[in-house]
Amino acid sequence: MDLRITKKVSLFLCVAFSVGILSATEDTATFTKEDYADWTLPENQDRITDNIWITRQNSGWLINAAIDTSPTYASSPTGTMWRMGTTESQSPDSSYTSLFNVMGTYDEYGAWIGFSQIVGMTLSMHLVEENLYFDVTFNSWTSGGGNYYEGGGGGFSYTRVAVDAPGGSNEQGVDSVNDITMCDNPESAIVVNMYDSWGDGWNGATYSLLGPEDVSATGGLSDGLYGSDTLCTSQGEWSVFVGGGTYDSEITFDIVDAFGVALLSGVTAGIEYTFTITGESVASGCTDPNAINYDGTATTDDGSCYYEGDVCDSPLAISNGVHSANAEWDTYFSYTATESGNLNITSVGYTDHDTYLIVMGSCANDDYYYTNVLIEHDDVADTLFQSEANICVTAG
Repeated sequence: MDLRITKKVSLFLCVAFSVGILSATEDTATFTKEDYADWTLPENQDRITDNIWITRQNSGWLINAAIDTSPTYASSPTGTMWRMGTTESQSPDSSYTSLFNVMGTYDEYGAWIGFSQIVGMTLSMHLVEENLYFDVTFNSWTSGGGNYYEGGGGGFSYTRVAVDAPGGSNEQGVDSVNDITMCDNPESAIVVNMYDSWGDGWNGATYSLLGPEDVSATGGLSDGLYGSDTLCTSQGEWSVFVGGGTYDSEITFDIVDAFGVALLSGVTAGIEYTFTITGESVASGCTDPNAINYDGTATTDDGSCYYEGDVCDSPLAISNGVHSANAEWDTYFSYTATESGNLNITSVGYTDHDTYLIVMGSCANDDYYYTNVLIEHDDVADTLFQSEANICVTAG
């Protein structure tokens, strides 16, 4: 379980009298927003589609004025995903992410990039819903305040060029539809069910599917606890990878075939999974006899296997001493006191990882949160990211 509380404050100046400039051909457009131009006016927005209106406020980075009211780290401009470099240089299974995640990073030499260095750079922009790609080259960017994201007026200019999707056609070969019956071969379709434990979407993460003949598809959860995509896929071997977001530990997802059988179930981000679409109804489940949830009737493994310590109901039994937890996902332990007194639980001095500690009396929950929590602890200090708790226990 992760706990995240963030507070973001933005200051915007309102001195608007300039207008944006758009010069365009059918496939190429150069857009310019002057400093302090009113970002809410259509003439100061690059309206690429009915749902994507790129602009910038008097500070911060780019937003989608059709949806955003201020820039956010995880998604702005909402409806777009980005990669450093031209679209042609990306592979079909490249994981796109938010604009901030692309620019708020380090180069290969360890130097901070930031938006103040964006002029002259070309980035690949993907309009997710429309499945369109553009190469975007930045011609100007007003910076200010000595900070990589602040802007002394919010002026910028870029040239965007419509291009094919990574690896070929701008049609990725997989249609996203509202209902499985709309597919030419509905028996081969799948549904990607996307979940976020925090309830704010995938924070820039996307799924990347790669199938026979390099057919590919991408998507993600823009907001909320849950969403799903119905995809007109084909029979054969497929792989899927989810990642590239700010809080990937919050993500789980399922892939279900046309017959309601889970090809992957409850799997997490950061791992590449493979599955087979047969076009036939098959029994799937956990096929590992060593797993807690082994299913002897399953003929296809759906990635749902879990083991001691992976879930609250099947914890690892421990006693006094030093124990190991997985750094990539939650690990559950059970402890029975052999004598009464003070119990100290700590990760300080035992790991360099940022840890989060929860002590519970039971696994009781309300489907979203544990309800019998005795102690929660995150960071020992501002610069010490391990966890520690002390609790009085009674033997037995």
